[in-house]
Amino acid sequence: CLDGRVTYAARFNVTGMNPAETPNGRIIFTNEGSLDFRYDVKFRKTNGSDLLCQALQVVAKRDGSTVYTGALADFKLLGGQYALTPFESDTWDMVLSLPSSAGSELEHLTCEWDVDFLAWQTNLPSATDGFFDEETVTPNSVNTDEWLTPGDVIINEVMWMGSDGETSDEWIELKNMTARDINLSNWNIKQGGTGTGVGAHIEIPSGYSIK
Repeated sequence: CLDGRVTYAARFNVTGMNPAETPNGRIIFTNEGSLDFRYDVKFRKTNGSDLLCQALQVVAKRDGSTVYTGALADFKLLGGQYALTPFESDTWDMVLSLPSSAGSELEHLTCEWDVDFLAWQTNLPSATDGFFDEETVTPNSVNTDEWLTPGDVIINEVMWMGSDGETSDEWIELKNMTARDINLSNWNIKQGGTGTGVGAHIEIPSGYSIK
């Protein structure tokens, strides 16, 4: 008989992902029948945002060797290029990431998907003839959180010519361009102060935020 089986899967179930995180999952696909087979493996979206599914990047390794790097939504390895002889298995390790440039358009979105395996006899060109077996790893999901991106807080105004109180006064005004409060604790304004090196930076003390 031809029998492929997902014997163990560390599925993706990620809540509050941001561009700094790289969650990983694992699938072990085993031949538990008496026939050799070749197989395809691919992503299939089941729910959520096309935008996030396309933005998510995946590095897929088969038994330690990288076989795919690219958009999760485009992950499909077809043509029966992988094969299992009786009682052997393949380990698929996958690591997800978001681009470091990911903007607010990817916040608070969800991508849900399955990973489909289609196996068929090695002596046949496709699964349309002979024995075949379909196995699915389900469910997998990622939803994103909020994160800061360039432009969320801007320098809105600069006063360099002194004030009524002191001719040497200098200040800048910061503006929050988002619809949420942003914690400014320990932010640094580089080269904003006097002196050289670290001394040239102005640090906003802990406990300050901007509406």
